[in-house]
This record gives sequence, C-alpha cells and structure tokens, in this order.
Amino acid sequence: MLSGVVTYLGQNDFLTENDEVRNRLIAEGVAYSLYATTGFPKEQGITLKGYPYGLQDNADLFREVQKAEEFLQQDINDAIYNKQNEVPVIDNIDEEYVSDEPVIPKADEKPAAQEEKTTVLPYYAKYSELQKANPDSIVVYRLGDFYEVMGEKAEQAATILDLTLTGRNVGLPERVPMCGFPYHVADRYFGKLTESVSVVVVEPDAEPFKILSRDEARKTSELEELSPEESEEIDRIFSEQEEADEQPDYVGEIDTRFPIDDDYGDEDEPTDEEIEEAFEAAEEEESDEETEDYDYAEDKKQTKETKPENRGKPIWERRNRPSMQRSLFDAFEEKTPEEKFTEEILKDGSGVSGGKIRIYTEYMKNPYEKDFVRFLSREYGIGGRGGPDGINEMHDGKGMRFSKKNIETEEVEIAVNLKWEQVAVKIADLIDGDNYLNEREQKEYATLVRFREERQAAKDDDDLIKIIARQIVEYGSAHTYCEKYREYPSYLGESVQFYTQHYEAVNEEIAKFDEVRAVGKGNIYPYSSPNILFKLPYCPVWQAREERNRQRDERVKEYVDRFTRQCADEYKPSYDKTVVLSVKSDEMPEREYLFLKDHREDFTKYFLKQKGVENIDLSMQRIEITFDRKYIESLIAGNEQTPEERGKIRKIANAILAEGIKESTEGNYCSFFEDFKDDENFVRSHKNEIAEELCRREEVSDVEMTDDGFDVNYYTQYLWNYKDEQEDSTAVSDLDAEEDGEWENRIESGEITQIEPTDEPTKESNTDLTKIGFEQSELGGAKQRFRNNIEAIKLVNRLINSQKEATDDEKKVLAKYVGWGGLAQAFDEHNAAWQNEY
Repeated sequence: MLSGVVTYLGQNDFLTENDEVRNRLIAEGVAYSLYATTGFPKEQGITLKGYPYGLQDNADLFREVQKAEEFLQQDINDAIYNKQNEVPVIDNIDEEYVSDEPVIPKADEKPAAQEEKTTVLPYYAKYSELQKANPDSIVVYRLGDFYEVMGEKAEQAATILDLTLTGRNVGLPERVPMCGFPYHVADRYFGKLTESVSVVVVEPDAEPFKILSRDEARKTSELEELSPEESEEIDRIFSEQEEADEQPDYVGEIDTRFPIDDDYGDEDEPTDEEIEEAFEAAEEEESDEETEDYDYAEDKKQTKETKPENRGKPIWERRNRPSMQRSLFDAFEEKTPEEKFTEEILKDGSGVSGGKIRIYTEYMKNPYEKDFVRFLSREYGIGGRGGPDGINEMHDGKGMRFSKKNIETEEVEIAVNLKWEQVAVKIADLIDGDNYLNEREQKEYATLVRFREERQAAKDDDDLIKIIARQIVEYGSAHTYCEKYREYPSYLGESVQFYTQHYEAVNEEIAKFDEVRAVGKGNIYPYSSPNILFKLPYCPVWQAREERNRQRDERVKEYVDRFTRQCADEYKPSYDKTVVLSVKSDEMPEREYLFLKDHREDFTKYFLKQKGVENIDLSMQRIEITFDRKYIESLIAGNEQTPEERGKIRKIANAILAEGIKESTEGNYCSFFEDFKDDENFVRSHKNEIAEELCRREEVSDVEMTDDGFDVNYYTQYLWNYKDEQEDSTAVSDLDAEEDGEWENRIESGEITQIEPTDEPTKESNTDLTKIGFEQSELGGAKQRFRNNIEAIKLVNRLINSQKEATDDEKKVLAKYVGWGGLAQAFDEHNAAWQNEY
C-alpha cells in the first residue's frame, strides 16, 4: 500500500527531489489516512512517526497531507466508478461488413437476465465457505483484536457464550448477525463452545484448525484401538493414580500434592538412608529437567483432528482442596516464614492494573486445572520487581521465583521457587480461605459482578447503551485521580466491543450526567476508551489527591519558614549587604532532602516571593539561600512578621479552606472566631493577614470580614458538596405558581390594575461568560481584583452616560467585578501596603 502511494504522489508532483524526510512523512501520512478509513481487517498496520518540525511547519505539512489524501481518494473513487460503469467493447472486426440497420428483437424473445454482481467482502466470502464446509461446527474468524462469529451460527454462539448479538456490514443488502469476544480471552470462550459444539478457528495468514467438541472427541478416542503396550501403560497410570489418591497431604515435611519422581523400587522395604538418598536424587533430577513453559500462542497451535488433552479436573474439585469449614485447631496452626512470605507475594497480584480482580474472576468460573495454570502464566507474563525493602520477585513461563534479603547484611533469608501448577493451587487456597482480596478489592469485584448482571438484563441495544454510559460514569468518577478520565474500560467485560461500535451513542448518554463537565472522543480510531472531564464534587479519589497536594504544598512552605528562622538564629553581625545560609545535604535526613529536590520548583518559587529573600540555589550537595541583611536584622529586632506567625496564619487559612470546601453547599461558608478556641485571640489580632492569605488561594473568590468571623466565597468547581440550583427547580416552580395565582385573584377582584406589556424589545438578561472568553483564573490576587473593580465601575458610568450596549470585551471587564468584601485593605488608612490604592 505504501509503495503504491509513493508512486502516485511522485507522478502527481506531490513529492520534491531534495527533501527525503518531507517526502516520507507525506507518503506515510497519506497511507495512514487511507488505511484508517477502510473497513477491511488490519493485521499488520503502518508505523507512523512524529513530525520533526516546529508547530507552524508541522501544521503546514499536515495540510499538505490532507490535500494529497483528498486527491488520491477522489482518483480512487473515480476509478472504481469508471470500472463499474465501463461500456463493453464489441469485437466485430472479423465480420465482412458492419450493418448500421437497427436490430428489431422478436416479439416472443425475452431480454437476457442480467446477473447481479455481489459485493461481499473477501473475508466474509472465506468465512461462508468454511462454514458451509463445516455445517456442524461454529467458525470463529479473527479480525484485528477480536474473534467473531457471523451469520446463522452467531445466534447459537451468543446463546452459549451469553454474549450480546449485534450485526456487521459485509457488503450484503442487510447486516449479518454477529457476536464476538477479545482475543486475550479466546481460550476461555473456545472452552465454553467446545462443551457442546466443535469450533473451526481462522487466524490471519494461517491454516484454519478445528477444535473438537467434548462429545466428538470422546467418540474419536473410543474408536481408536490401543496396542497391548499402550493398554499396559494406561493400566499402570491408573493404578498409580489410585495409590496417590490415598496418600496424605504431607509426609514429614514433603508436600505430596506435587509429584516427585522416585528412583527406587518397591520390592523391599527401603531404609531411612535409602529414602533420604532417593529424595536427594529426585530433587536433583527435578531441577535438571525441562519445566513445562506455558505459552499461549503455542497452546493455540492445534492440528485439525488432534486428540484432546487431559485438562485435569475443574479447579474447585482439585485434590486436597482445603475444607471451607475451619476447625479450632486451624486457628493455632503456625505458618512457616516461607508460607507467610509466599502469601505476601501472591496477594500482591500480577503487577498489572486489575490483575488480582481478573485472577479472582477467572477462578470463580471454576476452570479446569490446566486452563487456570495457563491463565496465570499469561496474566503474569514475564517480569518482576525489586526494591530497597530487600524483596526480589521474578516470573516467566516456568513459574515464580522470589526471595527476601536482610537489608543490613545483604544475606538471603528466604528463597522460594514455584511452578505455575503450585502457584495455581496456592492462589486457589487463598481465595477459598477468603484471604486473597482485601476489602477494597472485594468491593471492586462486587461492582464488576453487578455491572455484568445489569448489562445482561438489558432489554435491547438502546437500553444497553444507557447502562454502559451509566457504568462508565459511575466507575470513572469513583476512580479518576484528576479532571480528565481516559482509562480503558476493562470493567465492561464482554461489552467492550459493543461500546466501541456504539461509541457516539454512548457519549451522548454520558453527556447527560451531572457528574460530567464535557465528553469527547478518544485518540485512536476505533475508539475504545472514554474521554471525559468530570466535576470534582463527584470524584472522591480526586478530592483525596487534591488534599494530599495541599498538604505537600504546606510542607514545602514549612521548610521556607524553618530556613528563615535558622538564618536569623545563626546570624553574626556584619556589614555585608546580604547574608547567605548554606545547608548541606548530609545535615538533613535523607528523605527530607530528597523531598525538597523532588519539589525544587515549588520550593524555589515560594521562597523567592518572601520578603527579604534575594536568591536561592538548590543543588545535589547543598541549599544556599541569600537574604537581605537588613531584613534579617529587622526580623531579629522584632520589627517583621516572624516565620512562626507566618506559618500559623497559613495553617489557620488552610483549616478554613479545608472545612469550607468540604462543607459548603451553596458557594460560601462562614468560619467564626470563637470556633478557633485557644487560637481565637491570635485570629482576631491577625484577621486581615488571614483574609489576605485566603485571597491568594485559587479556590477562593473573595472574603468578607464580619464582626464574628470570615465569610468566604468559593468557586463552585472546587466544592465537594456543591448543590446545583437546578435541583430545587421544582420547589421554585411551585412557589411561582402560588404567587401567580394570588396576583390573578387580586387583579380579578379589582384590588390592583394589570400593567399592559409594552412592545420594547427584550434584552438578554445574562451573559454567557464562556462565549466572551472569560476565565476565573483572570481575577488574580487582592490588588488585581481591586483594579478590576475600579475599571468595571468606570466602564459602567461610561456605558450609562453614552446609553450603549457593552461589547464582548467590555462584558469581560464587567464580569471581573467581585465586590468589596475581600478588599478591606483598600479602605484601611493604616495599611502601608495599600497606600497607593487608598
């Protein structure tokens, strides 16, 4: 495809001779655009690289790509149209003469019937051919990341797998029935299908293969005649299995649930020394043998009529499954350090987001033992972890290996190696003992189960669209860490494909929820992830994150106060213009210094805003802060606000802010002096400084000082429990109806005279602030708000005098008027910082 695009662009002068990079970007961009707009399966894909130029150059280049793609698309469409409407040429040059006489058809001669050409897509034609050749089986076709069943068998497959039946356009007049499932859960769905019907699997660029149903596989195996040697081997295996079923779980310290091959005969009773030697030899042999490496891709490479493998028992029926009823002795059973450490590692999950929930969900389906082992191997994959706690864990196709070191001596205290069969049993035991998921994860699992039941109860596609939209909003608002939410919706389970196919319709439903500020499309087509902007009041995890950020900011500011005090305490009189405080990294706890390095920008920015600070340099080895000498001397003399007072004012403002954000339901919240108890006198004497500190916060609109305390007005998007006025619209409507009725009665009685409406044109009562480009962040601090108010008042006077309507720019100026409640400093004649404004 790419080579064809390059040829076309070169022939039509879209490429230049001396700019190879630009030519490549244009060709790849056009090819990708065509590739993304086709409906054919995309097995291989095209790698698209980023644009290397500046913003304007990249934009110009992108427009060229669009232009070239439009020309090429038009030429392709014209070529298809011309081909479909091509007039056949009559080859009659071999005739002796050509008559120009019209040919009159015979009366009884019927025109030849024209055969309609089908436009069925190639992959569906192949699918239909395979389904026709295997009428008693279900053909499953791989398209991209999904396996799909189409046509008449789709309804049967949807019933067996409990999937939603939808449709697909394959070039026929009507959409054909279709159901599907993601490739990463294909093994599970193949297992469900083969319980009742055989399955033909079609992979891209590979020969189709058939998986026999259980009944068909059983009949096939019954028809096979065994040789005497094979019969003898099977008898031996069954006799060994019967003996193994009778043995206890443990012999001494040996776990008999996992087989250990022995090398000694059973003719004579072995001695203790012989038993010990045999076990040592068995352990050496086991460590040398090649362990089975479960590979999902290899597992699926089955031949057409393969003999079904022994998948073991369902995991709930595994041998030596612990009793669900615990006895009194179980409570006193002490676990070894290895057992405790193993539980700790396994309860961490696979290390992938949502891994524990997926493992728990798979176990609750009661899969066969080997299927559960394969699932765990795929879920964990290849990886591991390590850290300063001395714990190292690795997992691959063979199993898991983890160890724990003594941090001080670096000696390995515990080391455990487990095969995937052992991991499967131990995780199963943890789940049975209700010791795998923690409380939060159990709630998460209950939510996913409820979601699945709600989707299954959907009456039709429209109902399912509404259910999916509500589930996305519910799950997203409960889990998002910030305003934007774009996580892959794995919680939709089998309905992810349906969501992708009905993305626009689901988005329309999502936009109706109060929790949602805006909704858009994902980055990559076909869209499979939401793109939602949530509102803070509905997002508890986001709220907790904001609270942690405020605590982090306060911690940074505490270091500023601490270093200011340290400089004053260590000051030695001098005539230098500045005083430098130097703090080495080894003079502070390591964690504290790392914290300051991680938040270097916030620390430096806040420090430089403080009075008397001229420069700050934070390096890997030290922190150097340069103060104005006169400021330090004035601070020591008691003529400046102390760092302790500054910190206390800030903490009181933080407390007011935290309470107001959580408790306010209408946009403002009052904090009274008497509520501060022991700090009441301090608050009263520093009320102006506290109000000024509050006005610096982005959450605060303004502060009104009262005789009893602070009345703080907040921007509603920061409030956790803000109630929209629309919620009380019913009550307001009722009041309006009562008042209207009362006025009508008074008019009818003649008590008052009705005023007839005039023909004056109505004016728009409210201005849409978003249309005029107004943002709350433009209000600024206290002095900026003062200037905004003055400018707005002057503008109002001009508009009144000229009797003109305000323009959009003038409306933006008027919108910045915030009132005078938080600007009391401007009217304080004793406030030196506000002398110019006063």
